[in-house]
Amino acid sequence: MDRKIQAMVIKVEKKTLVVITADGEYRRLVKPAIPVRAGQTISIADAPFVRNWVRPLIAGLLLLILAAGIAKPFAMPAAVASVSLDMTSRVELAVSREGKVLKANAANQEGETMLRQVKVRGLHVYEAVGLITQKAIALNYLCREKKNMVFAAVVEGQKGKNPGFDQGELMRIMHDHMVWRNIQGYIVVNQITPGELDRALAAGLPVNRYLLWEKSRAAGMEISPDMLRSASMDRLAAEVVGKMEQVLPGNWRRVRKPELRQDIFPSIQTTMPMQRMSQPGRFIRGCPMNFRH
Repeated sequence: MDRKIQAMVIKVEKKTLVVITADGEYRRLVKPAIPVRAGQTISIADAPFVRNWVRPLIAGLLLLILAAGIAKPFAMPAAVASVSLDMTSRVELAVSREGKVLKANAANQEGETMLRQVKVRGLHVYEAVGLITQKAIALNYLCREKKNMVFAAVVEGQKGKNPGFDQGELMRIMHDHMVWRNIQGYIVVNQITPGELDRALAAGLPVNRYLLWEKSRAAGMEISPDMLRSASMDRLAAEVVGKMEQVLPGNWRRVRKPELRQDIFPSIQTTMPMQRMSQPGRFIRGCPMNFRH
């Protein structure tokens, strides 16, 4: 008998499902006869599959996959999006129409560490993304010494379902936290079509790296699929040095040095409420204010 493993349903299609396993592997499966809803945790056979491309990505990469239709039947309100954060730690957030985090799943060991330290269930997705971005910086997943690439991939789900949050606001929140902590890099937000998702699955690549591959080829640069599967983001950044802004897919924004620490940014104040300080002006781990953990 095949060994069974747990997987969360990311997307339900007419004849197939897209799921993510506890190891962070994306799989397309034949839709079972029993009803299955996006966001549901199911047991699947641990059959051989392409594994290399789904290992934890390197520090400096933040991937958000927003996939409409996430819900855990009979246990929570129907969700309309899944936010997958990847900054070495990989975390999946199921989000309701109102923008609330209904469920948080870790996709690797680092993700489990993240969720033990950051409690996001019940928070608005803006606050959750802010907290996780802050913790990623504290854990040096995003840091001053590296070329940080922050990716957001928005995967289309059921038509007519409003995800309850704005992609531009997600970008602004991540940007403001990086600026506040002097973290340079690029933030990329992509709207993923079903066709792009299918091509990424067929290529055995995470969707963000697949889009980077497509854009680099269009810019006259050839990055091998093997490198895209296994190389660190530092190495990939070195491969496209000088053409970074030509190969970044989707809408992107650069975080530059001149921006750093000029203001207290509104999204930090709104997504990261301050706790009552026991001592005025107290600093926590180099932070200029106490953020809620």
